Amino acid sequence: MDELDTAIVHHLQADGRQSNRALAEKLGIAPSTCLERTRLLHKRGIIRGYRAQVSLPALNASVGAGWGTNGNVMLGRANHLWDTVGADQSTMPVMGIDD
Repeated sequence: MDELDTAIVHHLQADGRQSNRALAEKLGIAPSTCLERTRLLHKRGIIRGYRAQVSLPALNASVGAGWGTNGNVMLGRANHLWDTVGADQSTMPVMGIDD
């Protein structure tokens, strides 16, 4: 992992929703270079994914099932959230370090 990879990871940690073009512009590199480097970081397992940080009070959801051994937390059922997920309600959304 070189300085460019480190910079890509740093910027994506700060804002994982930014476009490839915006990230490339911040780093002063071509968008094609940025995209290829980001793909390689995914392939090597350095970037494992992106997540949404959810405000439980804003969702009016309660924390259910407690904390897992790795710090995961499961959200309790919030009708307005589940309605947007679809008909398959057999699984519960999970957020945390493994996502």
